[in-house]
Amino acid sequence: MAYEVVLPRLGWDMEVGSLEKWLKNDGDSVETGDIILTAEGDKAVQEVEALESGILRIPADSPKPGEEIKVGTVLGYILKPGESIPESAGSAPASASAAEAAPAKPSVSTATPAGPSASPSSPAAAQAAVSGGGNGTKRAICPRARMIAKELGVDWTGLQGSGSSGRIVERDIRQAAGGTGQEARINISPVARKVAEAAGIDLAQLAAQNPGKRIMREDVDAAIAARGKAGAGAAPAPVAGQPMPVTQTRRIIARRMVESGSTAAPLTLNTEADATGLVMLREQLKATLAPRDKAVPTYNDLLIKLTSVALQEHPLLNARWSENEIVTFEETHIGVAVDSESGLIVPVIRNGA
Repeated sequence: MAYEVVLPRLGWDMEVGSLEKWLKNDGDSVETGDIILTAEGDKAVQEVEALESGILRIPADSPKPGEEIKVGTVLGYILKPGESIPESAGSAPASASAAEAAPAKPSVSTATPAGPSASPSSPAAAQAAVSGGGNGTKRAICPRARMIAKELGVDWTGLQGSGSSGRIVERDIRQAAGGTGQEARINISPVARKVAEAAGIDLAQLAAQNPGKRIMREDVDAAIAARGKAGAGAAPAPVAGQPMPVTQTRRIIARRMVESGSTAAPLTLNTEADATGLVMLREQLKATLAPRDKAVPTYNDLLIKLTSVALQEHPLLNARWSENEIVTFEETHIGVAVDSESGLIVPVIRNGA
């Protein structure tokens, strides 16, 4: 029997979303619990795992990454050896009428979003027991249980799950570890653990890099910074002058920002910054230029220049929104409001000069 991989409902009110990217290729063998794709909903991109084992097949007419589609749209199939893609295969939403009738419960899907905020999978889709070879059966495992198993060094493939439909959950892993809590193996502060889990930092690897030391928040921050420098999983940086496609998440953010501006009272936030370096820079310029009868830049001049440099380093802040793309600019033109005898005028400083 061919099992459908569909776009899951990632939020209670989610009606449309998109495939962000496939993590497995057409023809790859997948096991229950493997992360096979990432999907984009209204608020975030989430990983989606397979609830069946078999061969992943992606039809030629499957929705392309970034294409806006309805929840329940068929993205691919998981087939048993010798099976072929159903002749009626297409990208139409699976069980559309059922999805309309019960929007909070995804229909017959072999994929479910991984993570604590994932929507519950249907019992029909979460058939837990699958053939696992000579060692008996291998059951589905929730993403957090998989992470805990890796940290505690527990082989979960032969465990009997106590979760819904026989799924292996965290308590099963901890019991298999002999009741030894995770904290006994990894000495880490609660705050550091929370930050690490939110950022997807491998705690076992971090503990191995800091033997005999209690892992603190600064250790996790350093690991996050190191990962960022390595570019692991980082999105491509925007390039000034090149349009960027508007993703579903950014579209939702833009709409909510406009709504908040008309439905909520604006709030101005004031903060303080240490301007010692700026003062020293101006004093140096003054000492150099004043004896030569040259104009000494004012603090406004310096702030305009610094703003121009910052906009060049962060092109998304120097961009214009359109319905289907975000247009960035290579030039940085800054308008400065100036009070004059004839009223308020806004001269434009071209290219931050």
